[in-house]
Amino acid sequence: MWQDPIVQETRGLREAFAAQYGHDADAIFQVILEKQAHSQRPKVSYAPNTPVPMYAAQPCAPEDAPQASRP
Repeated sequence: MWQDPIVQETRGLREAFAAQYGHDADAIFQVILEKQAHSQRPKVSYAPNTPVPMYAAQPCAPEDAPQASRP
């Protein structure tokens, strides 16, 4: 099977980075948060996506309500 050299390099870098922190996900996450906090890159945040209802329920009069049929 053919191996992509870029994918192999990326996986190797990821493995080396994880090995520095003993493959501890919490420690890796903390390091990433610290690097992000000290980064000079601009931060981008978007407004939350609020779903728009397709239709709104309308109140109905009791006589319009569906009747349950009993056998």
